[in-house]
Amino acid sequence: MFGAFLGTEGEFDNISFNAIITAARERGLEETCCRWVRYMLESRLIHTFLTGSSLTAKVRGCQQGGVLSPCM
Repeated sequence: MFGAFLGTEGEFDNISFNAIITAARERGLEETCCRWVRYMLESRLIHTFLTGSSLTAKVRGCQQGGVLSPCM
């Protein structure tokens, strides 16, 4: 058995969260799961600390390193 995977940089960075949720609903994902996926996409934050300073930023896009990226 052989598998080949092709990835391009930034392929998930510009997709809208609404498009992901709409596609999930169209494919029969339960509404509870759709709400959970939307929450996970929209509420992600990055926290960083360096030499006594901290920064928090909201994550944009659907970072392709995520577990759900191949499914979405």
